[in-house]
Amino acid sequence: MKITALEETKDNLNETIRNQKEELKTKNQDADQIRQDYNTIKEELENKRKEYTKLSNEKNHSDERMKQLQEEVNQLEIKENNYKNVLKQLDNMSFMDRILGRYPEDIKELKG
Repeated sequence: MKITALEETKDNLNETIRNQKEELKTKNQDADQIRQDYNTIKEELENKRKEYTKLSNEKNHSDERMKQLQEEVNQLEIKENNYKNVLKQLDNMSFMDRILGRYPEDIKELKG
């Protein structure tokens, strides 16, 4: 009877060891899967950060370019207004003033 009880205990222990090994194997597989998922998420996060930085830089460049273009437009509008004023002054001049070259100071400054 002692031998049978010892054998039964031995079998139970061996079964418990097998079960624990299988559980450990399953847990290791789960841990590997979690590590893989973590690495995938980490890579995706890094890619999203790079993409965000790229888009942010493109937006900043676009904003800067738009400011430059707006300044150019403003300067051209100022020039256009100056020329319109000169043309109005020329239109208001008499024919004789034009022939004699008696232009207003604004027009003389344009020649220089």
